[in-house]
Amino acid sequence: MSNLTIPAGSDLCQLPAAIPPPGVVPNFVNPESLAGGIVATAVVMLTWSSIFVAVRIWMNWRNFKLVDYFAIIGCILNAAYTGLLLSVNRYARHQWNVPICWYTATYMKLIFSFGMLLGPAIFFSKAAILLLYLQIFSAHRAMRISVYIVMVLLVLDYWAGEFLEIAFAAPRPGENWTTLLTNGNPGKLVYWGPVQGGLALFIDIAIFVLPLPILWRLNMPLRRRIALCAVFFTALMGVIASIIALWARVKLLGTPDLTWLEAQLFICIIVENNVALIGCCVPAFKNMCKKHIAPSRAWKAFISIIRRRHRSAGGDEGGDRDIEKGGNGRCGGPQLAQGNVNRDNSKESTYENEVASEGNLESFVSHGQGAGSYESSSYSSRVVQIQGGVKDENGVPELANTAANGIVRNVDITQEVHPEHMD
Repeated sequence: MSNLTIPAGSDLCQLPAAIPPPGVVPNFVNPESLAGGIVATAVVMLTWSSIFVAVRIWMNWRNFKLVDYFAIIGCILNAAYTGLLLSVNRYARHQWNVPICWYTATYMKLIFSFGMLLGPAIFFSKAAILLLYLQIFSAHRAMRISVYIVMVLLVLDYWAGEFLEIAFAAPRPGENWTTLLTNGNPGKLVYWGPVQGGLALFIDIAIFVLPLPILWRLNMPLRRRIALCAVFFTALMGVIASIIALWARVKLLGTPDLTWLEAQLFICIIVENNVALIGCCVPAFKNMCKKHIAPSRAWKAFISIIRRRHRSAGGDEGGDRDIEKGGNGRCGGPQLAQGNVNRDNSKESTYENEVASEGNLESFVSHGQGAGSYESSSYSSRVVQIQGGVKDENGVPELANTAANGIVRNVDITQEVHPEHMD
């Protein structure tokens, strides 16, 4: 804007805010625009992040921790930032398709407002993830130190921008908001963009990578380790968004088409903010699914339909018939309860239930010390043994009793109960 020469008495609504490329005619009526993409991204991502935060509040309502408060503050600031961003959505076009008369004092106030909200909104969202790591991996000293280092970088990256916004995007004493349209001070903030974007990319990579080595060393079946790591894989979307946002910030340094690149940058920032909010709420969301969705009749019916189709497609009908014959009174050995048919599967289910919530995940990771398991002998607490069955005078279980109605088998049952796993 400051590089344009405007003839006196010109109609500002008929002049473009930038000189178009050769052969390009400014279009103020129906130009190419990213406004639809910004709206769609904002609606989808804000809806999902709000749902995840609401689930976290619901599941932790009686036991709020610092991470919950940070998630709530981040959600509120993110919604406010997105609303201000959508208020300038009509500028999401090439700058030569924007008339000069659209640049007013009100526009500069809006730019300053969502610029001031950006840092705190991202800070609280990403800090909530780091606080979640401190809560879950509190027994790991190296993890705690790493989280503290990343937290310091997070503060420097997003709160330093607040001072720069005040210094360059707000009027100085004796000036007004209209002065900012011509003095060029707001344009100096583009030099801070690559610095902030580079640090943001490093922070997002750290958030994504930090928990994976600890989770991968847990002594559990491979499928369970992959599923547990997948809980934190949401952060990968934030890394991708940060890479694209860094590219847009670098491109802003040498382009005359500021509004077009800013629109692309806004889309990446929306994704980055909301992915951070979703990431800190994924364990609580998984816990809700385990407790309230998986046991429901509708979900069980849905899973049953999928399994039937899978069996019919895979030709497993013969195996099903053999199982049915074994359970319908065939002459031979004793009948086993369904829960004892496959002990390995029940162990895997134990793993799944054990890490369903943040509290259990914290206990699981801490007790296992990064490499233990639910069955590990490292547990030093008292073990209680429960035995069942009919015994003779000497305390030895009887193998069989003959009665008038047939043969009754007595089975000796031994169960180990670890007190720390009891409710």
